[in-house]
Amino acid sequence: MENEALYQLSRFAFSLVWGVVVGVFYEAGGCVRMLGRFWLTAASDVFFWLVTSAATFLFFLYVNGGDMNGYLLFAVFAGAVAVRLTLGSVSDAVGRRAADWLRKRRRRRKAARAEKKRRESGKILPSLFLF
Repeated sequence: MENEALYQLSRFAFSLVWGVVVGVFYEAGGCVRMLGRFWLTAASDVFFWLVTSAATFLFFLYVNGGDMNGYLLFAVFAGAVAVRLTLGSVSDAVGRRAADWLRKRRRRRKAARAEKKRRESGKILPSLFLF
């Protein structure tokens, strides 16, 4: 390689972009984590780490021939942290709204099922105003 410094700089830039992709993927899963159920949070975290670790391994295999350098890992980490610091508050707000919407929808469905069950059992008369 004629210009080793330029080659390493390009690998650093690719790793930084990969870190941004990993950060966006993490932020996209924020809605699932905000639902607050332990098993769902654990499952989403396991899914994230399995997918990210395999994809990062394949990325380093492609970009660097499988050679692991510390500055490339630092670049991936820096890209993910940059996404968290810049888009974190926006994704948290969107995630909270989506989680609240999903919770309300789940409560409405549960109430509708309970109302239907009560009507079918004959305990109460059908109501005209179901909320």
